Amino acid sequence: MKKEVLIYTVSDSIGETSQKLIAAVTVQYPDIIFHNNYRFPFVNHEEQLIEILRDAVKDKAIVVSTLVNAQLAMSARSFAEKTGLQYIDLMNPFFEILQSKTGTAPIQQPGIVHKLNADYFNRISAIEFAVKYDDGKDPHGFA
Repeated sequence: MKKEVLIYTVSDSIGETSQKLIAAVTVQYPDIIFHNNYRFPFVNHEEQLIEILRDAVKDKAIVVSTLVNAQLAMSARSFAEKTGLQYIDLMNPFFEILQSKTGTAPIQQPGIVHKLNADYFNRISAIEFAVKYDDGKDPHGFA
């Protein structure tokens, strides 16, 4: 009988970072069934966070966090210490090392890695153009 593990992911953005790590880790355990359906993106309020963490304790889940907001991350860490919740923070330990080494604090802006700007939309337009005119059948693309 295979063992099962329930994973909660908590992020103040979309949570893609934690999903990538979980994908890399879970393939190393082919004999374990991972349930990673509990995804909580855009968590920006402490009350919301604590409610999620309480549910994780009830479910005996592992919580993987990518909160960049230092206050939320500290609240989650404190909650985990008090309750015995299995909790891993993927961001703040690295932030702390960088701040210690450089004296520079992170900007704590969620979702910045996925920021949509003019360059992004220009790239999408270029791809759409290439797909539309790549066969050379429509002469409008030559102009």
